[in-house]
Amino acid sequence: MIVHLNYVFIKKLIFFQLCFFFFLLTSPLHSELLKNDKFSFSNKLLNVNVGLSTVSAPKYEGSSKSVSRIMPFFNLKYKNITFNPVMGLNINFLDNEDWLLGYGLGFNFGKDPESDVNLKGLKKVNSTFEPKLKAKYKNKYYSITSEISYDLLKRGHKGAYLKTSFNTGFPLIKLKTFIIPSFSFTYADKTYLNNFFGVDVGENLSSGYSKYNLKSGIKNISASLMVIYNLNDRISINSNLIYKKLVGQVANSPLVSKSDSLSTIFSIVYKY
Repeated sequence: MIVHLNYVFIKKLIFFQLCFFFFLLTSPLHSELLKNDKFSFSNKLLNVNVGLSTVSAPKYEGSSKSVSRIMPFFNLKYKNITFNPVMGLNINFLDNEDWLLGYGLGFNFGKDPESDVNLKGLKKVNSTFEPKLKAKYKNKYYSITSEISYDLLKRGHKGAYLKTSFNTGFPLIKLKTFIIPSFSFTYADKTYLNNFFGVDVGENLSSGYSKYNLKSGIKNISASLMVIYNLNDRISINSNLIYKKLVGQVANSPLVSKSDSLSTIFSIVYKY
């Protein structure tokens, strides 16, 4: 869930994730996983991408306001381990022609009532770490990925959610361009949904919103289109357009000012 972010906090988060990344590289578990060459992403041991991104997205899910940010971008990939600040840490313990199985560690920024006047009087949802399990079926035409995440510390949303996505890709070789359309939906349990979109008795009195309770169900559907243009072997320009639609009981929540949103990400990336 996107909220007004504290850059000092983001720096601390990235530092923690980087420390964990390098811990994994040197851990005995990682050595065991890499005994077989099938875990290698490429012939290079370490792949590093860096760049700069501009991001425009809703202030929080359901908000009618958007915020824009200019942010540094980097992606580290060492054999079966990948890290970037957006997706967090990911480790693939099986990766063959048909299947990819892995786990990772992400982060949820929670909900801060102080970040927007429309959230005033609501309870704060603390930020938390989210372990995730991922399974992907793939072939040369498309891939289908399911990823389940949950609140590790039980101090944030205290729930769990499942995201399933369908991806495909179209290389335009003469134009040095790769196009990646994607479609997805997210299913969440009632604890997660009520912490972000529900209104309990206490919040009803303090915020003025009508009491609202949700059951487990689909939170949103989304479609995205990523375009990657390669200027040369090392520099690429990436753009990503993401449409998201909150649906059903979530869209009907009194906390939702706008049920659909359009986010954009534009990046210039250098590959070492």
